[in-house]
Amino acid sequence: MNYKRLLLLLLTFVSVLMVQTGCKKDDKEENTPTASTLKVEILFPKADTVIQNTGNASFFIKVTPSELQNKVITTVYVDDNVGYVLAVGEPNYTFSGMKYGVGNHKVRFEVEDPDKRKSSIERVVSVYKYIPVIDYVDSVAFEKGETPKGWIVSKAEMSSEGYLDEFSLKLNSGGDIKIPLKYYNEDFYFSFVCKGTGSVNLTTDLTALPVIPKKEDLGEGWFRNTFLLSEATMEVILSQTSGSLLIDNVIIRKLSSPLFDEVKCDTVALYDHYAIFSARINSITGKSVRSGICWSNILVKPTVNDNHLELTTGLSNFSFNIKPFKKGSKAFVRLYTVNDAGISYSKAFAIGPALVRPADVEWNGSNDVYADSVIMQKAKVTDEYLSPVVERGYCMSIHENPTINDRRVRITSATAAFYGGIGLLDENQTYYARAYAISNGGVGYSQAYQITTTEIQPPEVYTRKAINIRRSTATCQGNIFFTGQGTLLRRGIVYSLNSMPELGVDPEISLASQKKIITADLTGLQANTTYYYRAFAVNKKYTSFGEVMSFTTGNYDLLDQAEGGRIIYLEEGGNHGVAVAEQDLGTPVIWAQDTTMIIGSVNSTSGIENTELIASKTIGEDNAANRCYNLDLNGYNDWFLPSFEEFKIYLPGLTLYGLTTGNYWLSTERAANKALIMNLSSLTAKNERKSKLRQVRPFRKF
Repeated sequence: MNYKRLLLLLLTFVSVLMVQTGCKKDDKEENTPTASTLKVEILFPKADTVIQNTGNASFFIKVTPSELQNKVITTVYVDDNVGYVLAVGEPNYTFSGMKYGVGNHKVRFEVEDPDKRKSSIERVVSVYKYIPVIDYVDSVAFEKGETPKGWIVSKAEMSSEGYLDEFSLKLNSGGDIKIPLKYYNEDFYFSFVCKGTGSVNLTTDLTALPVIPKKEDLGEGWFRNTFLLSEATMEVILSQTSGSLLIDNVIIRKLSSPLFDEVKCDTVALYDHYAIFSARINSITGKSVRSGICWSNILVKPTVNDNHLELTTGLSNFSFNIKPFKKGSKAFVRLYTVNDAGISYSKAFAIGPALVRPADVEWNGSNDVYADSVIMQKAKVTDEYLSPVVERGYCMSIHENPTINDRRVRITSATAAFYGGIGLLDENQTYYARAYAISNGGVGYSQAYQITTTEIQPPEVYTRKAINIRRSTATCQGNIFFTGQGTLLRRGIVYSLNSMPELGVDPEISLASQKKIITADLTGLQANTTYYYRAFAVNKKYTSFGEVMSFTTGNYDLLDQAEGGRIIYLEEGGNHGVAVAEQDLGTPVIWAQDTTMIIGSVNSTSGIENTELIASKTIGEDNAANRCYNLDLNGYNDWFLPSFEEFKIYLPGLTLYGLTTGNYWLSTERAANKALIMNLSSLTAKNERKSKLRQVRPFRKF
């Protein structure tokens, strides 16, 4: 019975089984299911198989119980590597001798049902190499174990080891072979392959000097020797000087485009995301100067004008690893080689179309673990397999292989390595985490790692000194040295007029972020009053406090109308500072009349000292410093013209007050004829001639 008939009978048998299996069960069967053993069988072939390297081996499998035939996932392993995944319900698989090459290969079928039960079975496929006789012009391969007619042989004999078959001519030490040639009216090539020890010389009827060959390593100990002979050469003489050589595959050819001895597709990777091709070039007709591979997703016979990779060295035997696919399309591939005579292409290979698959994700388990949270780091997507990742992140569960249906954190950035945190976990609990990536090919996961949370402990909090104390405001501070290994639910400052502020009783300012610095601005305070405060931190289990500290509010706030003007600067405590007059002093005025003498306020930073110095040297003169020095305003007579350094300190308060335009004299001198002014519109100081008219605004300290 031939294989086709056997296969038809097997298919009929399986079809009957499947129809019977599809019949409705009675109520008793439905209510009391019986557990059965999952089993996979190879119906054909029944035993280990032998094929040629250009042939295929067809397998037909059967799954029992039969109702699982269309439910199991069947993975085919070749030499313990995943070779193919059958479509659900598909019972056929074809093993390619060309794809896996010469040798013994273990082919194993492993099925898995929806309940994760598995069953497997295997066969051995032996692939042997079939080397066809290549029809070269005027070639001699000794395929019949005979020496060609006309050859004169001395100290030579037939050997049972050949390059392309089981025969070659063995030339021993001191022997020679005279080979007659037909007439060529142009230069041509004479070539043969050899294997063994010693050396062989070639002379011709036109020259007694040896012709130098071009040698090429063909592997397995065989070398090709190619000689360029002059036109009208009618005889060559091969002389063995020592040792012995096997001589085979003698070829005579004119110069022409190169040929391929062998071209094959070694590998099309799982899911077709890359392919490996290799070739061996027959360079008898002239050495190849470059070789390569070209491919297209459109043209059945691509050329070097399409996508291509190219080599200029190592051209005898070479291999290419390419990713020729576009999503959902086939790829057409040809190898090519070029010599002085032209370009030659191999046969075309059609592979694909490319299938999508989940991305590869790597993660080494790097993380920071706390009592109720974990921060996972350094995962990365190593291969997207033609399908861009749209989401990546981490997932976590108490089960060993968490999925995106469990707790997860999504990472939107597309950086090489990504990190993310998951909180609200239970303390002292063991979890499992994996990195993931989602694409059109599905969800890819990294290896799972075990993570055990710690025990929640009390936070450690430190209260710091209050700052910015005014009449009705103050800023209280604190630090959190330790969160207790738990997420902070609240942190802040609680304050009171009593010496022991309490949460839930006294006013508090709560902050929700996880920062370890506490800064709380208190408002609505009473003047000249002592307040007590302390920092606090609350996690899932504990509330902790820093030490109790106190501060006393002052008499003033910024912008109070007091001390003869508006308060625009306050020292710590809110009782001392600087007030500015609420109006300019009259119309613009000069800095000084005498522009030939330096008065002396060049280096001083004290506006009071500068004002007194200028006034003492310009008595009776109407200038900026004298207007401030002689001013008696709202009961105060200690007004001064500020220096440049002081004005910079007062500037934030002035801006808050609303003084944002105008050119005002400063008491800082720059030269005999120049002093500084401040342009409030641009917030820049510049040198101005002392005789210029500019505005004056007096200040006083209290």
